[in-house]
Amino acid sequence: MRTLWTRLRGFLFARRLDRDLERQIESHIALHVEDLVRGGMSPQEARRQAAREFGNATSIREVYRETRSLPLLETLLLDVRYAARTLLRRPGFTALALAALSLSIGLSTALFSIVHGVLLRSLPYPDQDRLMTVWQTDPKKGGARDEVAIGNFLDWRLRQRSFEGLAIAEPFSHELSGDGEPEAIRSWIVSEGFFEVMGTPPLLGRWFTAEDYRAGSPLEGYYPGAARVVIISHGLWQRRFGGDPNLIGKQLQLRGRPMTIVGVMPPEFQFPAKRELWSPRLPQPQDRDSRAATYMTVTGRLKPGITREQARQDMARIAAELEAEHPRTNQGVGVRLIPIADYLTDGVRPVLWILFGAASLLLVAACANVGGLLLARGVERRHELAVRSAIGGSTRRLVRQLLTETGLLALAGGLGGVAIAYGALRLLMFLPPSQVPRIEYVGLSGAVLLFCCAVTALTALACGLAPALRMVRVDLADALKSSSRALAAAPARQRGRQVLVAAQVALAMVLLTGAALLARSLATLLAVDPGFRPERILSLEVHVYARARTPQERIAYFRQTLDRLSRTPGVVSAAAVSAFPFHDNAIDIETAVQVVGAPELPVHQRPTARITTATPAYFELMRIPLRDGRTFGDADALETERVAIVNEAMARRFFDARGALGQRVVTGTGGAPRTIVGVVGNTLRKGLSEPPQPELYVPHAQSGTGSMTCVVRTAADPWGLVPAIKEAIWSVKGGQPFSKIATAEQLMSTTHSERRFHLALIALFAGMAVMLATVGLFGLVSYAANQRRGEMGLRMALGASGLNVLGLVVREALSLAGLGVALGLVGALVAGNLIRAMLFGVTPYDPASLAGAPALLLLIAIAASAAPALRAARVDLMRALRAE
Repeated sequence: MRTLWTRLRGFLFARRLDRDLERQIESHIALHVEDLVRGGMSPQEARRQAAREFGNATSIREVYRETRSLPLLETLLLDVRYAARTLLRRPGFTALALAALSLSIGLSTALFSIVHGVLLRSLPYPDQDRLMTVWQTDPKKGGARDEVAIGNFLDWRLRQRSFEGLAIAEPFSHELSGDGEPEAIRSWIVSEGFFEVMGTPPLLGRWFTAEDYRAGSPLEGYYPGAARVVIISHGLWQRRFGGDPNLIGKQLQLRGRPMTIVGVMPPEFQFPAKRELWSPRLPQPQDRDSRAATYMTVTGRLKPGITREQARQDMARIAAELEAEHPRTNQGVGVRLIPIADYLTDGVRPVLWILFGAASLLLVAACANVGGLLLARGVERRHELAVRSAIGGSTRRLVRQLLTETGLLALAGGLGGVAIAYGALRLLMFLPPSQVPRIEYVGLSGAVLLFCCAVTALTALACGLAPALRMVRVDLADALKSSSRALAAAPARQRGRQVLVAAQVALAMVLLTGAALLARSLATLLAVDPGFRPERILSLEVHVYARARTPQERIAYFRQTLDRLSRTPGVVSAAAVSAFPFHDNAIDIETAVQVVGAPELPVHQRPTARITTATPAYFELMRIPLRDGRTFGDADALETERVAIVNEAMARRFFDARGALGQRVVTGTGGAPRTIVGVVGNTLRKGLSEPPQPELYVPHAQSGTGSMTCVVRTAADPWGLVPAIKEAIWSVKGGQPFSKIATAEQLMSTTHSERRFHLALIALFAGMAVMLATVGLFGLVSYAANQRRGEMGLRMALGASGLNVLGLVVREALSLAGLGVALGLVGALVAGNLIRAMLFGVTPYDPASLAGAPALLLLIAIAASAAPALRAARVDLMRALRAE
């Protein structure tokens, strides 16, 4: 060390620095060697390291020339080793910085994974920008998009000039039998050219050909003109056939009839959604005149060079022509074009982009937070940096060393972020909303990991570059003579960090308020009475047209089936209904209604109501209250007077104060009138947030429909009775498949799963924003209290108590949090209006939400400042004063 100092002294005298500066540098070098020894180096290795850093040649300038001439890798390794030791010597600072970076990088990565999987990942359709979904719009139904009537589609296809092709897909259900349990397969029967319009090649086999649409043989009682070929989905191929690569050309049994498999679609082909099989739809004689029933999904591929607006005008022209030609059915009916990507993501696109923007803001806040910590810590290192500069260290060399430290922090934060992103995605996957498309593609893919790497690199620069440049621009003599604590506590330097922390509190306030609004909205929604009691109810959807071909046979079938179900041990009661509440495949028939004796209106101007077929025990089983009259009985049959039951919404809309009992109504375009014999309570059908709609119930014994949902109420957990319930149904007609088995509570839960998903995302954001704000507050208060240790000692020397000092530190933290809460309150009001459409029963100005978030943040501010305040209150008076 003496030799080292002799060389250094000559250089210092050559620089004509005063003796004070000389002693500071000598002390700094000695302390540096001690630090290296404490870090695990031997004394000899520590001296060699110090010699390498501070002088080991005839002049200090020679040393730095030699250092610059070292291989880059060796120099980087030296920087990394020194940076690691520096960070480990300050575990508190390192832990705070890592927590902030890991949380923000992890959240940004998780959100990018969702955005990439749902919004950015390419669809499996060539030239997807030219692929459109085409919908009807009807002002009588609120003007929203609606499925298409087959008659209108045929005219669209004949008269349009903008599309290479238009095709339809009609929902259908096939009964798959053969090996294993019979299974109802949800499918689509599609028009000629459907797969050519979509453009996705099959994984195995081929598309349908023109011959497939001409070579069909009528299957009586099944679907007239149905073809004998099918294409299956990847999921069905794997689940039912074990991924057999030689499946093409083999046959499967649909309703006991052989159908040849000609193709298997790739896993990403899922349009239209929720179906596993496609078969050709052959033209039917009644298609041309069918314009009232809207249940077809239409897609079209634009011709090259045709814009969406040009196609819209073309289709509007056709809609106007059809309105003039068919005023009874097409009055006010328009056409709407939606690109397929927008259609698939319409409900989630705005929310995901807003949340991704919020994640980016959190990342910026975290970078500012860590940058503030680095600046605060840099004040303590001014002596070290000044000495390095004095002995020949260039600004470039010092900045590189500081950036190496920041880079190590960012790298560790990136690794922690990947772990946090993985955990967050796993957590969110427990709440997948059925409405969010392509959720299966969300994960830590290569693109997502590349994004994480880019974010980590940018974070390292954003956190470290500005503090590093500021830290190396120091006046040597001033830095070595001045009090570091005084510098750190300078108001100008503190103000910037205070603004950053206040901004983080404001962001946390906005997100917390949003999460509180969504939570209260969900709680309000769950408290809505659906109109029935869903506990211990199991539903099984069945279609019996192939096994019971006449209305009399279907009536007898369901009467026998419900009788067997009622006598099954553990079953309390059994019934059947054509449209079970919250079922995604319920047959929802809405038809015009004319009250007998009221002024007669044209069919297209009559008010409408939902028509539901039910068996007598349905209302008691569901616990739907009877408001007036009676329910259906065994006497209501095909040969007796036609009767109906209405719900309260229909009674109020159609009959006002006259009373519904005894009134007679005609549904549709004609037929015998029905006498209303009862009024029951309203039941919600599609979701808890929708208002009750007019509904008219008809007895199954006067309808004879074959598409029904069997409903049973059990004494215990209904899932335990599923095998016995299946056996009871099969005892009437063997091999009857079920297209969906679910409890009423499950179906209800599915309807608000999207709200739960949004709440989980925003709650996750809010939690991480609060943690970042806590880190920022703790870091700022802790460093400020540490730098003001001498001031605190002086206050106590002048008579202040420890409680006074503690209160001073806590008040400063509360003032910062209060400023952030005030700013965040304004942002929360704006954000509340942005998410107004996602709220139910709660306004964006909900007092409980707007009051709860500030209270929580102020409590967090007190908790974050508690430890630094206690340390400041327990400061050693004499040591604090000597340090100054």
